[in-house]
Amino acid sequence: MTPFKQITHLEPEYEDLLHAGLDGAEDAGKAWRRWREKNPSFVGMNFDTLRLIPLVFQNLERHGIDDPDKEKMRGIYFDRWVLGHNLVESVRPLLKRLRAEKIPIILFKGLALVELYYKDYGIRSFGDIDILIPENHTAKATQIILEEGFTAKGKLSLYHPRFHHSIDFEKKERKYDVGIDLHWHVIHEACQRGADDNFWKRAQAIGGFGPSVLTLSPEDHFLQTCVHGVGWGFDGAPFTRCRWIADAVTILKNTHLNWDIIVEEAKRLEISVKFLSALLYLHEVFSVYIPKEVIHSLQSVHPSKNERLYFSLSSYNYGDSFWGMIQRDRAGWRAGTKGLTFFEKAAIFGKFMRPIIDRDIGLVGHFLKKYFPRLYFALKTSEK
Repeated sequence: MTPFKQITHLEPEYEDLLHAGLDGAEDAGKAWRRWREKNPSFVGMNFDTLRLIPLVFQNLERHGIDDPDKEKMRGIYFDRWVLGHNLVESVRPLLKRLRAEKIPIILFKGLALVELYYKDYGIRSFGDIDILIPENHTAKATQIILEEGFTAKGKLSLYHPRFHHSIDFEKKERKYDVGIDLHWHVIHEACQRGADDNFWKRAQAIGGFGPSVLTLSPEDHFLQTCVHGVGWGFDGAPFTRCRWIADAVTILKNTHLNWDIIVEEAKRLEISVKFLSALLYLHEVFSVYIPKEVIHSLQSVHPSKNERLYFSLSSYNYGDSFWGMIQRDRAGWRAGTKGLTFFEKAAIFGKFMRPIIDRDIGLVGHFLKKYFPRLYFALKTSEK
């Protein structure tokens, strides 16, 4: 059996919050009481916990479970509801311009999940809008995003669709920040040519954003949610390691999935190990029903070296070490160049190495600044 616990790394208090927000009346009540025994006051609540409170609030309300701090919970829920609506309204002009330029758009992750499955902006927090576009529209889409007042979080020249799945942008508003994640690929581990063709073929309309704006199919939403979620491993704040569980359970509660499509896509994109790990965790910890034939089919897969490498990078706490970065680069090269000829690989090798060199130069600078400050500042002065 896949060591599902090894890839989730959730603290017990966050599992209790998720149970309180997702389970039936009896189990939700027990989980909430366990959590309240350890957290008798809402004062000083950390941000990750705060973002899960609306999910708990709506479930306790549904089952008639009372709490002395119910009104505080209602206030947190309402704050998230307002923020969600404000974020959506802030990006409508951008979506309109992208549509006017006839750039195909797929909305997915946070915003799309709220619209399709949660149907309540207060329950599920999201801090950015995820937009998938075809690779050949990158230049125009990036230009429009910049013209709308967004700035890229990294150097745009370092991103390449074969080795990166998205570019992040942000814009400072008066009371909050607006983020745009512009994606070429749905799955981080699958950046090869043609990886997203099936996602586009199965894409469906999503109301409220214009007739040409699409979203992923329920099967693809579920697959992306699980694989992206367990991919955090040790990394990320607790909320980022929790929300995929709530998303996956909510999708399953609100739609019927064609499991054959999901399994075949997981095999095609070489993400079966991560997906199986997610399914086993959902089944064992949250009693989610997963058909036995789905588990057996995924367990029968013989994963490639690259799939095992990606899994190990998420499962063990060395992904951000220097060795982990080398292994991540290695996996990224293998995935991005899958199916390319020798000459095609040679043509993009420089673009693959450019962000790595830029990163490593930064690491050397950080090392010198920390351990040899006099040498570091002498070098910086000589550059001027």
